Amino acid sequence: MIVFVYYELLKGEQSFYQPYFAVISETDLPMTWSEDELTEFQDQVLKTTILNYKKEYEEEWVLVK
Repeated sequence: MIVFVYYELLKGEQSFYQPYFAVISETDLPMTWSEDELTEFQDQVLKTTILNYKKEYEEEWVLVK
């Protein structure tokens, strides 16, 4: 999925998904939030889930690069 999204981002205006990419922001993705921002979550299960997903995302991104 990461590779597909990256490929579509590289297409720029030619991508069917460009209008969607234009309205979303990385700040909408909790996995891109800093540790300080994640401390705002009072639900420890949610915070742990996000941190685990963030770790997996970062590991996959290294493999893709």
